[in-house]
Amino acid sequence: MTNVDCLNHEEYGNKCSEPVKDYSIEEVKVHEGYIHSAAAPKDIALVRLSRDVEYSDFIRPVCLPTAKEVDLNLGVELTSSGWGTGFTEKPPVVIKKKFTVWLRPVDECNKLKIIQTSHRRVTDDHHCVGSKSAILLNATARAEVR
Repeated sequence: MTNVDCLNHEEYGNKCSEPVKDYSIEEVKVHEGYIHSAAAPKDIALVRLSRDVEYSDFIRPVCLPTAKEVDLNLGVELTSSGWGTGFTEKPPVVIKKKFTVWLRPVDECNKLKIIQTSHRRVTDDHHCVGSKSAILLNATARAEVR
């Protein structure tokens, strides 16, 4: 599974934390609700590789809960990790980040100046997350697991 933008190596580069391991892609399934836009709703894809991978510190299976198994009430503690870029990070980070955030009301993200001046909007299709006292990240797109 990957963020759709991770498939764009021209924009984000191909720097890795360990030597590159090449795997051919057999099939890519982009979320049926994904629309390439500034809001990037449903920004997720499943990638089937043509052969099994060898696990390492950087390659591990991921088990995702179903929507019924997840507590997404405001204030719930969440763990997030990954590469990529935010509104102010150029170029994208090349070291995987892991951090704890808390689910915040969507309208709090929309009050951020960086959201208001970017012509982007956080909708109910996104999660607004931050620290217990402030918004740290503007939004992450929701992609339900069924």
